Amino acid sequence: MKGKDDHEAALIEAWEEAGVSKADIEEEPMGFFEYAKGLSSGDTVPVEAQVYLTRVRDLQKTYPEVDQRTREWFSPAEAAELVDEPDLKAILRAI
Repeated sequence: MKGKDDHEAALIEAWEEAGVSKADIEEEPMGFFEYAKGLSSGDTVPVEAQVYLTRVRDLQKTYPEVDQRTREWFSPAEAAELVDEPDLKAILRAI
């Protein structure tokens, strides 16, 4: 996002996708992982995602993508079992 540091952009994504309205976030990523992002056209593009340790302080019930997502909370170990990307699994297991 133009004009935003990477960790600031991550908080904007957390708001849009999960309703995180207040949080403390580390400025440096704790890891990276790659995945194939699906586009509405049916195509996929390779993406490298940065992972930031974030302490959520407040959530809202309504947020931009509330109708597109179901928000659920898991421990890092449980989340590691649910994701497909090996590097993301490793990051979650290291928390």
